[in-house]
Amino acid sequence: MTLIGRTFVCLLALVTLIFGEISRAEAFSIMTTSGGKELHWMASEMPLPYFIESGPSEVNDGSDFEAMVEAFNEWQRPECSYLSFRQVSTVEATGGNACGGPRNTLAWVERDWPPELGRAVVAITMTCFDPVGSIIGARILFNGQDHTWATDGRSNAIDVGNVATHEIGHFVGIGHSDIPGTTMWPTTSAGDTSQRELHRDDLEAVCYLYPAPQPWAPGSNSEMLDGARDAADRLGVSRAGGCEGGQAAGGGAAIMLLIVGLIMLRGARWRLVRLGR
Repeated sequence: MTLIGRTFVCLLALVTLIFGEISRAEAFSIMTTSGGKELHWMASEMPLPYFIESGPSEVNDGSDFEAMVEAFNEWQRPECSYLSFRQVSTVEATGGNACGGPRNTLAWVERDWPPELGRAVVAITMTCFDPVGSIIGARILFNGQDHTWATDGRSNAIDVGNVATHEIGHFVGIGHSDIPGTTMWPTTSAGDTSQRELHRDDLEAVCYLYPAPQPWAPGSNSEMLDGARDAADRLGVSRAGGCEGGQAAGGGAAIMLLIVGLIMLRGARWRLVRLGR
């Protein structure tokens, strides 16, 4: 993993598979640092600001932005989680830059998609974090050069909301799931809209990583939640992550600067998770 100043950076990407074998169901995963610390946003950062820079050139009616906003809403809906977001109108309002790039943004790349990522990759999520796993910034890039996009589920295009919901899971530190049909399952296909809505495994992931405080808990929510996470880190209490090393479900592989997962088009860095074909 690359060290930039005092922060570790890793890349996540989402890929599409046309043909692929479906693996046996296991469970969700949380992305980790090289030292095993789970990636997470601090509770004091809530609601997380995000800025939508652009949408796909094929969609001109505003439904692309609506789909991305709804994708964020889907992740903040569970009552068992304190995760929350707020859309802002300028990139400056997200808090500026982090690790050499704009912070908490979503954008379409219509030309000069990095050839090393491959044409099959439909989106990448890049997360910047410190050595103890606190996320400092994240950026989602969609491949508008090699893929056609839509918001209505048409069979010959990749669905904006479907991919955005998956990538936002990486944005908040959640890795790929081994359970087919979940939002964080690492495959998608043209016309697929099944990942727009969170499934039980996705809900378990977000409520594990960002658990809503109990009403009787003393102190402020952010102090309690951040303190509990620090205590868990000291005690070595951690759910195993699937973002580093070896082969991951759906063909993902980790490398230094770190490609954490591969989602095939049933068919991101800073930390790169890829969704592709």
